Amino acid sequence: MSGQTVTGLGLQFTNDNKHAYAYSGFITATAANTEYTMLEFTTNSEYINGFLDFCKQNLNQNDNDTMLVYFNDIQVYQVEHEASETISVFESRFLIPPFTKVTITVQSTGIGQILACKLTGKVGMPQRVGNLDE
Repeated sequence: MSGQTVTGLGLQFTNDNKHAYAYSGFITATAANTEYTMLEFTTNSEYINGFLDFCKQNLNQNDNDTMLVYFNDIQVYQVEHEASETISVFESRFLIPPFTKVTITVQSTGIGQILACKLTGKVGMPQRVGNLDE
């Protein structure tokens, strides 16, 4: 699917495999205190030096949002967005290791928030280990 604009849970790669990207598309919170999965994928032998952008638009000034990042089902990062921030974009940087299941979720205290996230990054490969004279 490289070269296409795709939204959904999965990770995509450019045709030359030098960059990776994932776009959640817009999600509207329909139930309070529900954790919505924005992105979910597993890396292979590559690592990704990436930027994660989280965007939200609060339609109700009394609601807070929390973005959670999990590596292999272990929470590694959390960002909270306060009710006073009507429209906001937050950027975080991650080094995602090889063979890692990545899950990015968001939870809102109310309904009607419009939420989206994107991950873009440079793909790297681990150095070859062992005897080079084979």
